[in-house]
Amino acid sequence: MTSYLMPKLNAHAGIGIIDSGLGGITVAREVFKQLPQETVYYLGDAKRCPYGPRTKAEIISFARELVQMLNLMPLKAVLVACNTITAIALEMIKKSLTVPVFGVVNPGIRVVGQQLDISRVGVLGTKATIASNVYAKRITQLRNSLKVFSLACDSFVPLVESGAHRTQRALDVVGEQLQSFLDLKLNAVVLGCTHYPLLSNAIRVTLGKDVLLINSAEEIVRELKSFLKQLNLKNTNHKPRHYFFTTGDLQLFQSIAEEWLSCSLTVYEAALIKDLFPVKKSVAGGYLGGMLRATGVVKG
Repeated sequence: MTSYLMPKLNAHAGIGIIDSGLGGITVAREVFKQLPQETVYYLGDAKRCPYGPRTKAEIISFARELVQMLNLMPLKAVLVACNTITAIALEMIKKSLTVPVFGVVNPGIRVVGQQLDISRVGVLGTKATIASNVYAKRITQLRNSLKVFSLACDSFVPLVESGAHRTQRALDVVGEQLQSFLDLKLNAVVLGCTHYPLLSNAIRVTLGKDVLLINSAEEIVRELKSFLKQLNLKNTNHKPRHYFFTTGDLQLFQSIAEEWLSCSLTVYEAALIKDLFPVKKSVAGGYLGGMLRATGVVKG
């Protein structure tokens, strides 16, 4: 979270969630569960997903574009639901926004620290996240007795983004990818990408039911909830309307998001072009620019 002095925040403003694609839906689900009266503004860059194989410069550049759109929204906090963005560009995002920003990495590490009966931990993440060494470094700083084993799994995100996360193909790909973990006698595995919980069934089948799967979504929203309560910023008298944006395929995003969130959504297309506000057609057939201005989504 940001540490500098915040401007006055509006309790009726929304919660922004950014992700490289669909993975942040796992965080949105926790917001729906823990903070059901809060409005969610979700932005997923599915068109350029996955971010994991990208260079550091590309990831920072893409994150800047996401921030440009967030600055148009009436927000009181932002959750960076992408581990890769958190590992590479979190500090830039904090400096670019005037609301509190929460990254997804530290909450997952805190969950590891709470498991006092584990000694061998695996970390699954994208190429960029694993290369940053953020999980292994911070976990061992937290408890230097823990043995940490990291594995880049860039084949996982495309399974989720293509809607193949519940297929036999997913079982096959996950099983092959995790072969090197099978003989490590792991007690727990950190799902170091928010896409990976959508593959939790395949991961559990491969690793066995005795291996604890750690998902940071619940913990990051718990942190946000505590922050909002402390500053009296919880929206306690509000029926929320949620706004979901994707740079990718609208129907595919809507199908997977509705399955995971167990509710119907209208999804809007975001055109992430510098200084160009998105005015694109939605699944429901309306026009994004006019709808946002009519309902007060855009600031000013």
